[in-house]
Amino acid sequence: MGANGEVLTTRAVAVIIYPGVPLTVEGGYAQTRTNAASPGNPKDYLDRVSLPLGCSASCTGTYDNAGLSNTFIQVAPGTRYPRNAEDSTKSGVVPFNDQLSYVTIDELMPYIEQRVLREIKTALLTYKTTAATPPGELGYPWAATYASPVNDSVFISNPGELVGMFPFFPIWPTTNTPIGFATNFNWSVTSFSALSRDCRLARTVPNNRWININQNMLTQIGTSGSATGTSSWVGTAANNYNALKFTGNFAFPTAARIFTAYSTAARCNTNGTTSGTLTYDVTRSLSFAVDVPESGSGRCTGAFTRTYTQGSSSQYQTTNWSCSSMSVVTSFAVTANDTIAFPIAISAATGLTIAPPVAVTGLRYQPLMPSWYFDEGWFQQAFYARARSFAPTTLAGCGTATTLTVGSNASVNSVLLLSGQSLTGAIRPSLPPTDYLESANQTATTNCAFAAPTTKPTATYNDQTLIVAP
Repeated sequence: MGANGEVLTTRAVAVIIYPGVPLTVEGGYAQTRTNAASPGNPKDYLDRVSLPLGCSASCTGTYDNAGLSNTFIQVAPGTRYPRNAEDSTKSGVVPFNDQLSYVTIDELMPYIEQRVLREIKTALLTYKTTAATPPGELGYPWAATYASPVNDSVFISNPGELVGMFPFFPIWPTTNTPIGFATNFNWSVTSFSALSRDCRLARTVPNNRWININQNMLTQIGTSGSATGTSSWVGTAANNYNALKFTGNFAFPTAARIFTAYSTAARCNTNGTTSGTLTYDVTRSLSFAVDVPESGSGRCTGAFTRTYTQGSSSQYQTTNWSCSSMSVVTSFAVTANDTIAFPIAISAATGLTIAPPVAVTGLRYQPLMPSWYFDEGWFQQAFYARARSFAPTTLAGCGTATTLTVGSNASVNSVLLLSGQSLTGAIRPSLPPTDYLESANQTATTNCAFAAPTTKPTATYNDQTLIVAP
C-alpha cells in the first residue's frame, strides 16, 4: 500500500523492509532495541500507520508492517500529516521510517524458469553421457511429438522427431504404476533362419529380368546391431513390471546395391546360371517386434535375466535383458522392408525368424526428471530440439539445416525452451504450440531456427531459451 491508500502491487512474492531508527509510532508505542542478546520484537523495528493520514473517525484501516498480515505499507520519508488532520494530536512528520522494496512474481519467474531449464539441461546431459552397452554414449533423445500436455503420458520420445516437447520419464515412488519408454537399443541373437529366394520383376526392356529380393539379406543383417523404437511395461506389481513389450526399427541408408538378375522367375528357385547383374538404389529397413516377458509367464521358457539402470528392481528402467530359449521361434521376429525405386518400383516385406538366445542391451531411456517437474506442471511448457546432424539417420524437416540456429549461433546441436504465461489468453493445456511459444520459436519445426537466449521479454515475447551444446 502507498501513503494515499493506493495499491502498489498485488503480485509481490517477497517484501524486504529496512527499518530506520527507533520511533514512537502512532498509538504511542515507543520502539526499543536493547542489545544483541535482547534485540526486541518486530514491532520494535517496523512501523504502523492509519489511513487516511491524520484520521480519527474516518480511518479505513491501520497498516502494521510488523503484523504479519501479508499487507505492507510504504510511506515516503518526510511525509507530513495534512494541516487539517481529524486528529489534532497528529501533526508534523509522520512517525514512519521503514523503507520497502518488493519483488513481483513477474520479475521472479524468468529466474525460476532459467533454473528449471538448467535442471532439465542437467538431466539431458546425464542421459546423453550415460554409458551404454556396448560401451558408448546414449546420445540426445528424440523429441516428443507436439501434443496437448495434459499428463506425462504424451511425453514419449518419438523416433525421428527433431523438434517438439521435452521427453522425460518421471521418477515416481515405487508404489505407483510405472511406465517407461526406450528410444534406442542394441540387440544380439544366435542366428537367423535361412531365407528362400523371393523374386520380383525388375526390368521388362529390352527383356525381362527378375531379382531375388532376399539376396544378401542375412549378411547385411548379421546377428547383432542397434535399433530405435519405443517400449512399454507389462506385468503386475508382483514382478515389478520387469517385462517389456517392445517395437523398434532401424534402416540401412539408401545405397546402390548389385543384384543377380535372372531371365526367368523360376531361376530364383534354383542355382542356375545368371544373366548378368543389375544395380539398384535400395532403401532397406528392418523392424523388430519383441514380446519376451519373464521366465514362466510368456514366451521366454528358459533363463530370463535383466539388469537395471540403478542396479535395483525397485527402479523401473530396465537396461538389459536376455532369454535363453523361447516357446515359439517367431517371438522375436524381424521384418525386412525393401523399396527399389528404379528402374521399376519394387516394394517387398520379408519375415525372418531367429534362434535363441536373444539379448537386448543398452535400452536408451528418456531423461529422468524428479517428481516436482511433473507435480508443478513444468512439463506442460518445456520444449526441446536436437540437430539433424546428431541424429542417427538422415531425416526430413528443418529444410537443409544440419544444425540448429539459435539467434546468431548457427552451430547448435541441442536447445531447450520454456514458455512463460500465455500472452494471448490461451486456455492451457492446449494445442497448437503457438499457444505457448512466440517469435521464431513458433516456426522452428520447419527451419530449426530459434530466438536468441538474450531476447528481452516484451508484451509479445516471454519464452526462455537455453543452449545445451555447444
